[in-house]
Amino acid sequence: MKKLVIFDLDGTLLDTLTDLTNSVNYVLKQYKKPLKEELEIKYHLGYGPKYLLEKAFEKNFSDEEYKEVFSLYDNYYSKHQLDFTKPYEGIIDVLNELKREGYLLAVCSNKQESAVKELMDEMFNGIFDVMMGTSKLNKPKPNPEMVLKAMELLGVKKENTIYIGDTEVDLNTAINANIKKIAVLYGFRKKADLIKYKPEYFADTPKELITLIKEIL
Repeated sequence: MKKLVIFDLDGTLLDTLTDLTNSVNYVLKQYKKPLKEELEIKYHLGYGPKYLLEKAFEKNFSDEEYKEVFSLYDNYYSKHQLDFTKPYEGIIDVLNELKREGYLLAVCSNKQESAVKELMDEMFNGIFDVMMGTSKLNKPKPNPEMVLKAMELLGVKKENTIYIGDTEVDLNTAINANIKKIAVLYGFRKKADLIKYKPEYFADTPKELITLIKEIL
């Protein structure tokens, strides 16, 4: 029987906060806007770059405005996405153990798909069976499309799938896909932010994930 564990990326597998903050602040500097602290950026992560940049600029962009701002952001981030980004302590051991135990692994992220694949190749080369980010073909979470597509590609049923993430976006994605979920508390949100979404478990550290996953699947 196939079992699938789907992970979010930012705040779940990788600590990307500093590189994302620096990228946002680079764009803000170009427009002579006030810079943001990491704590501010942290709570705007999870919804994808458009939401992040609109919150940083404190305005809603027209299509043309967003195209210009995103281009600056994307160009800078693509060159600096590995400056400070690193896997959370213990997460690689968790992934390797899951693979040894026969679990299938996938990533579904609201980060642009090109960045997802570059980061995954650099940090987790060969570990994951499916890697997806937002694109013209993939709608952003909490739409469950990416999660459902991962299950379809790998031939795994909903009852044999679990989703792991750190934000309300992730938990709503799991709810919309009708699959079980674990909320991690070492990422970008606190327990108080996530408890109302009723995850099956909370994980304070990556190392706790192995036991929790085996209890659910």
